[in-house]
Amino acid sequence: MKMKISTMTYILFMFLVMLNYGFDNLNIPKGYGNTSIHDAIFVLSMFAALMCLISRKYAWKKFVVVVVFLSIGAVCYIKGGNTNLFILLFAVMLIDKTDIDTVLKLIFTERLIIFSVIVLGALVGVFANDKEIVEKGAYSVSAFTLGYEHPNSFASQAGFLMLLYLTIHRYSLNYWIIMLVFLLNLIIFIFAKSRISFVLTLLVLLGIWILKSKKFKRVWKT
Repeated sequence: MKMKISTMTYILFMFLVMLNYGFDNLNIPKGYGNTSIHDAIFVLSMFAALMCLISRKYAWKKFVVVVVFLSIGAVCYIKGGNTNLFILLFAVMLIDKTDIDTVLKLIFTERLIIFSVIVLGALVGVFANDKEIVEKGAYSVSAFTLGYEHPNSFASQAGFLMLLYLTIHRYSLNYWIIMLVFLLNLIIFIFAKSRISFVLTLLVLLGIWILKSKKFKRVWKT
């Protein structure tokens, strides 16, 4: 099956965006966000997004709506220099329903590779693996950064991957997948000591467990 130009350009856009986001919190002296590589990838991603916008062939009214929302994102970027809202609006307004699963799988594969490279790089000494003392209210704990700027950054990247994995397999979730994600979440917590990421993932797993339980299904049907 031949892929449409709009789909190819959107996939390229998301690939470049996720490339930047994947390395965003990398523990390097200058900071990845301040490098020329980051800026070059951002420019290329915007070019891909514009090509996607042109190739979508929207109806006039839909095109006006898309341009208005993207203009809001552009103004926020010009005024504040923050690209997140700008990129988010591009990602939401340009996606086609038929592209969703393809894009999710692409994002998961790409971010998993980046995450693995950073963590393995930290373990062999390519990137910093600092041991930090994290304050937890009345007590403090030791946590590892594993290549990222902060243990919370490491935990959030891992949490993103786990939740994305659950999303991709949303129609085929079973208790083995739930247990696997639970164990991975526990391992990440042991290294990063990030309570927010740990609790959020647990709540998602608990919700899935409840929704898949036979008692809930019987109550829901009644």
